[in-house]
Amino acid sequence: MTIWKLKTLLKIRVFAWRVGHELLLTNTKISSIRQDFSRDCPKCGASVETLVHALKDRQPARTILTLGGLDGRLLNKDYPYCIDWIEDVMCFLEKKVVADFITTLSDSWNNRNNYVFRGKEEEARVIWDRAKTLCQDFRIHNLINKLVLPITPTLKKWEKPLCRTVKINFDVTVFNNKTCFGVIVCDSNGFVLGGVATSKRRI
Repeated sequence: MTIWKLKTLLKIRVFAWRVGHELLLTNTKISSIRQDFSRDCPKCGASVETLVHALKDRQPARTILTLGGLDGRLLNKDYPYCIDWIEDVMCFLEKKVVADFITTLSDSWNNRNNYVFRGKEEEARVIWDRAKTLCQDFRIHNLINKLVLPITPTLKKWEKPLCRTVKINFDVTVFNNKTCFGVIVCDSNGFVLGGVATSKRRI
């Protein structure tokens, strides 16, 4: 899936995967598990708080996306599921911008949770600035820091054995219930000194 190829933090990619599978606990999601739970949006009182509503249509989320300059076609169109919205975003925007978009959604979702569980909500500009800084910091980190496991190019080729030594090549394969293997012995000049090939039927 494309989200796993985005150049952003792993937690942001995991968040995008959860959004695509409608796994975030909106009131509608919780009400499908608990029958006595209200489906209303805790912020604006909309009758149903779907994931699309929480991340796109709810006023604070919409303001954050507007500050981020999201194309109006992606902001005003109605979507039944978030995966449809994200797929449209990926068709309109380049990969780097999609990573910024997902990061913004993640911060917007955290802001929604702060309101639900703590009764506190930050201004849209603060959320947008934080998401933008996180994206920039991630890119700068990848540009100036060395890889944990540096990529070292390897050149694979036949090498002549040391003088007065022999080189033994061994290979094995399994086919049609048979095990076959072969051995070739070469000296330091590359001359074949001997070899054997045999097969054995597997029981």
